[in-house]
Amino acid sequence: MNSTNITPKPVVKVLGVYLDEHLRMNVHIQKTTQKAKVQAMALSTLRGLRPTAMRQLYMSTVVSKLDYAASVWFKVEEKGLQTHKALDAVQKIGCQAITGAFKTASRAILEAEAGLLPTALRLKRRVVQNAINLYTLPGSHPWWNVRKKVRTNITRFKSPLIQTICCFGQVINGTDNQPLETI
Repeated sequence: MNSTNITPKPVVKVLGVYLDEHLRMNVHIQKTTQKAKVQAMALSTLRGLRPTAMRQLYMSTVVSKLDYAASVWFKVEEKGLQTHKALDAVQKIGCQAITGAFKTASRAILEAEAGLLPTALRLKRRVVQNAINLYTLPGSHPWWNVRKKVRTNITRFKSPLIQTICCFGQVINGTDNQPLETI
């Protein structure tokens, strides 16, 4: 480019998402959980705030960082991955900051007390909402040209969007095959 050699890099950041050469998203998840963990720990240093204010701070700072571009990297079909464990660890730190509980408290109980959804469920809802938003686009939108070319019978290397369409196709398309209302 302009007589300058550009060497390939193993990881590149595009619109806030770290992409590696195999599109595994491990680097992105690792970097975002590190940043979110620092933010959650910083929240735990705040004193004198009500739990509702702490929850609002947690949702606006930590959760927004964790959930950014979830429709690109979160795999709906896979459960119990290392990804979920890293995200759950950040969620536990945030729940402890909200409730002021001890470190030995269970994450599930902390989530219930803090009024937060479990991480996997929250991300799944976000990905499904994104898919529904795509399906409610007008018929002239370029998404529909792309959608016609997408094969859902792929067995290997499914993108998160294809996984969502396969898992929640009946929910998105409707049970009576009526198209969703165009907004």
